[in-house]
Amino acid sequence: MKNHSRDLEYIDELRTHHRRLIPLICICDDCQYTFEAENKPERCPDCGRLKVREATAQEAETYRKVRAEIEKEEQQG
Repeated sequence: MKNHSRDLEYIDELRTHHRRLIPLICICDDCQYTFEAENKPERCPDCGRLKVREATAQEAETYRKVRAEIEKEEQQG
């Protein structure tokens, strides 16, 4: 018989490790503020509303591309 609780613990451990390597990207459905966080906050750090959710894969990819462009511009001065 397979030990499902051990599998679930392992999955949680992988998620925790993954989040340390790749930050969680969150978005507020009310003001569209997109940001990185270690854990999903209850409230949006920009508008304070309770509309924060984890970004979809597409939203996260767009966020990373925009951040990379901003960082490149900042380095170029």
